[in-house]
Amino acid sequence: MGKIIGIVVVIVLVVGGIMYFRNNRGEESVAPSPTETAVPNTEAQSVNYDGKSYTPDSITIAAGTTVIFKNVSEKEMWPASAFHPTHGEYPVAGGCVGSTFDACDRIKPNMVWSFQFDEKGTWGYHDHINPGAKGTIIVQ
Repeated sequence: MGKIIGIVVVIVLVVGGIMYFRNNRGEESVAPSPTETAVPNTEAQSVNYDGKSYTPDSITIAAGTTVIFKNVSEKEMWPASAFHPTHGEYPVAGGCVGSTFDACDRIKPNMVWSFQFDEKGTWGYHDHINPGAKGTIIVQ
């Protein structure tokens, strides 16, 4: 009887070990096949302003994504759609000058301003206070 219990224990351990290693092989992830649809990432993205330029100066996002413009400088910033001073490149009219992509006021140091990009296209922007500071948002 003791031999039978020993054999059963060994069989259970062997089968359990095989099942464990079969389920934990560390398989590599596979890109979606052409028939699968990848869900666009609309998680907020950040752009930093250091008083001289925006970093990164170009980002690509999905439509519906919010971009957070962070003022990490000791100067004020005013992110707005290109072109200075009309701010009319982004195609949704409104805001304070030409389009809705316009902070419409100075953003103090250590503060943020955010904008949700719903329109697909390539949208230039600048700092209204320092027009040489420019960037591009590509919305897909």
